[in-house]
Amino acid sequence: LVRNNAVDALKKLASQSDKLQPRRHAIWALGQLIRKGDLQLLNTLGDLLTQSNLDTESRAQVLKVLGDSVTNSQASKQFANTKVIKHITKLVMDKSPRVQFFAALALANIGGPEQIPSLLSLLDQNQDLDPMIRHAAVMGLAEIGKRHPKELLDYRNHASRYGRLGVLLALRRLQSPEIVHFLQDAEPHLVLEAARAINDVPMESADQSQLAGLINRPGLSDPLLRRVINANFRLGTRQAAESLAELAADSHLSDPIRLEAIGALQEWDNPSPIDRVTGRWRPLKPHSTEFLAAAIRPQLGGMFTGSDKIRAMSAKLAAKYGIQEVAPVLVKLVNDTSRDETSRVAALTALDQLRSNQLARAVENSLNADGPSLRAEARRLLAKQNPTKALEALKTAMETGETIERQSALSVLASMNKPEADAILSTWLERLIKKNVDPEIQLDILEAAKDRNTPELARLLKTYEVSLSPTDPLAAFQVALAGGNPQRGEEIFFGRSEVSCRRCHMIKGSGGEVGPDLSDIGLKKKRDYLLESIVDPNKQIAKGFESVLVATADGQVIHGVFKSEDETTLRLMNKDGGIVLIPKDEIDDRAVGKSGMPSDLVKYLTKSDVRDLVEYLSTLKTPPTKAKSEHKE
Repeated sequence: LVRNNAVDALKKLASQSDKLQPRRHAIWALGQLIRKGDLQLLNTLGDLLTQSNLDTESRAQVLKVLGDSVTNSQASKQFANTKVIKHITKLVMDKSPRVQFFAALALANIGGPEQIPSLLSLLDQNQDLDPMIRHAAVMGLAEIGKRHPKELLDYRNHASRYGRLGVLLALRRLQSPEIVHFLQDAEPHLVLEAARAINDVPMESADQSQLAGLINRPGLSDPLLRRVINANFRLGTRQAAESLAELAADSHLSDPIRLEAIGALQEWDNPSPIDRVTGRWRPLKPHSTEFLAAAIRPQLGGMFTGSDKIRAMSAKLAAKYGIQEVAPVLVKLVNDTSRDETSRVAALTALDQLRSNQLARAVENSLNADGPSLRAEARRLLAKQNPTKALEALKTAMETGETIERQSALSVLASMNKPEADAILSTWLERLIKKNVDPEIQLDILEAAKDRNTPELARLLKTYEVSLSPTDPLAAFQVALAGGNPQRGEEIFFGRSEVSCRRCHMIKGSGGEVGPDLSDIGLKKKRDYLLESIVDPNKQIAKGFESVLVATADGQVIHGVFKSEDETTLRLMNKDGGIVLIPKDEIDDRAVGKSGMPSDLVKYLTKSDVRDLVEYLSTLKTPPTKAKSEHKE
């Protein structure tokens, strides 16, 4: 009928109430003719809305077609039937949500300022419960506001908070700088939404200083404060720096917010191009630091009354900007045995960065501290102050220290550039060749020797390499069995895009399902197995996760993890976690494939990375929980 331009027949079908399916097809067909240029049919289609016998779904479809068809000024002028426009406006409050939805979207193209109150009433009725209704109303407001910006702004102070939210979101879509008005709204949720629009979109046209100015307003939520902090950070003014320092010193605020403020000050002179809130690319030029020490100095007392993590970050901040007055506080923190070792180490490091005259005594006191990390840092700093004395301390640490001390000692010895240090490294490398070294420091010995690369150490390294089995792919990685950092391993597993561990494996409900759940792998498997699964994944494939390679009759090659099969269908899981159904009568050939885990994974990992991953996986001893996931077939 469309091809034959049978308008009368389509009008008749569209008006028939006893044949619903033909009626709806006729409505869609009239829409096709409108889009072909027969704009006279706009009023014809609109008149259908006034028929009392129009069923609910047909009413929704008429609205949909009208909204899709009236998309240019010529069509809008042609659609001059004010009676129908008023009827569409009335349908915004129809009892059917689908009719409401399509009526609001239709007004986006058809409506004018007179329709704004109806859209606001819809938002008020919806009370932010149905996101689809909210979306339709906001789209209506935004498109009307594009044509009539002043009239939309007249509703900024609408009585209903749901209506004001609609205006706010419409201004967000329009990238209107007027959105800053809502930063002063009495409703906290609207203030947060305005901040999200300004920071997260982002809306560079909006006045960032107004968002930054909220920093002194009491009672702000953490999500809002993060955006306020970011606005101050991006402004980069002296007042912004002072405000951030005050925030960092405020003991009434949560630790994450105080740490965020300290982090912004720490990054002041070299901002990351990644936005601190959204993680999106948003480059920023370095700020002047000439006033930063003066901005931070008065607030340091408050910063050091926080948690151990805040103290540690504050110590680094003071050291970075050369605030010498903080030295006595740092010394006290180094010597405070009630404090977390991390903050004490950070304080000692900060004293070194400040080149404080109190450093030597702090180092001397820390050499016999109760924490191994603090002792290790003290030896590192002693090597810079008094290399001769440090050599003896490092030699002793290698014999009697804890793992972290021995690993640190090897790194320090490699950095000293002294024959005596090289001699200690040679001794330990010889012990490694004789297999007389604890596994936790084997990799550190090799890396320290490679860093120095003296003729003697190079000779010993060659001897070690020759001793490895050339046919065993795991031989060179045996040094990565123990001694790793589980925190770094976790970061690699969940954050390193090159290896994408979490894409296929799940841990504690987070990750993919292509590979086995690793939540309790540390209970089930030994370190040798964990190492092998990373270095040589095809050696052993976990039961139930064998891969299958299928060639179909139409020439497709499909690879996936076997999930199940019956007499008619083979089910595979692809690399994205989706289920692929393959009719068996379409399979031309089928073979067992290799592990779904990349065989060249170690190409993207250092031996240290492998060791950290093994260490992390060995700590996983919690039985898995059932993940909430749905696979589309």
